[in-house]
Amino acid sequence: MTNSGRSLGLARQDATGCAGRRVQAQRSALWAAYGDALGWISELTDAKGLVRRTGGAPLEKPVAWRRRIGGRSGVTVTLPQGCYSDDSQLRLATSRAIRSDGFDVEAFSKVELPVWLSYALGGGKSTTSAALNLAKSSAVWYANRFRGWTNSGGNGAAMRIQPHVWATRSPDDSATFLSDVVRNAICTHSHPTGLMGAALHALTLAHAMAKGSLPSPNDLWSIAKEAARLPEIVADDFNIANWRTAFENEAGAFGQAWSSAVAESQRAIEVAGSSATHGTGTERYACVLSSLELSHPKKRGSGILTAIAAAMLPWCEARPECGLGIAANAIGTDTDTIATMAGAIFGAVANCEPPVEVLDAELFRSEASRLT
Repeated sequence: MTNSGRSLGLARQDATGCAGRRVQAQRSALWAAYGDALGWISELTDAKGLVRRTGGAPLEKPVAWRRRIGGRSGVTVTLPQGCYSDDSQLRLATSRAIRSDGFDVEAFSKVELPVWLSYALGGGKSTTSAALNLAKSSAVWYANRFRGWTNSGGNGAAMRIQPHVWATRSPDDSATFLSDVVRNAICTHSHPTGLMGAALHALTLAHAMAKGSLPSPNDLWSIAKEAARLPEIVADDFNIANWRTAFENEAGAFGQAWSSAVAESQRAIEVAGSSATHGTGTERYACVLSSLELSHPKKRGSGILTAIAAAMLPWCEARPECGLGIAANAIGTDTDTIATMAGAIFGAVANCEPPVEVLDAELFRSEASRLT
């Protein structure tokens, strides 16, 4: 698809104007929540299960549906149309912790995350374990040593860091937001795979906001190179340095692990980019998923692979509503997280809001407006 075809139905926003930035952030927030609400319906189920959830209707937009909440011992509830999951809940939690003087990581780690456990609609193992541990008075965000903390490389951090990009004055300057992205991420996800995923997604979203257009394959290569500089960008942060020391004391040299994450992201971009060249949007996206093996249980929740899939979805289908529908119907993948991250990117350049209003839409609008 050419650049002109990819921009069909999209509008460039004035990234330098206050009003333009506000609308841009609001649409990014709303499309992210829309992708979450749509993709959550098909998360962790098969084709028969999806039919039960939608009553046999095709999954084309968010609908009211029923799901068991709280695991096997939980209760089955009816969720209203536009209901979103932990992805958007934690995005709002991040947003609330950003003030006029910056990101209050103490408020996020010691208030927002522990309290989130009382209203969580979903949540990965690392995020849940981290939040439980942070409820202890002895736990600190830069050394949150819950069981398995050095192996936490999932997408639970990447899915919530968009508010740092919406709030920055300079989305074209990664130094203005990447330190906060890392501070946020290491509260729950310390493994370089999780950190790289958060950095890749933040930089992809920042590119869309700064340029007013969807990143191209070549842009993603440049984004990956910038993400590789993450340790250098945050080197002067005292608390991040303390976190790195704690990580290395338990898991070995961080630099070596980071180099592996950088190499993994570069391989994944090369493989996925070369696969999505022919066919319909659905067919191209299926090739991306296959090349990244995102239906495999061990790779489904990878921070790196999820960020790359979310960045590549718009290459396959440039229309936000259609693209997010494709992601939501890719049963067996992390449908809601890929869709919500792709939704944030789509929304940054979209010329309209989603066709179905999500729950708390006014809250998403007001928070995005406050951040800008």
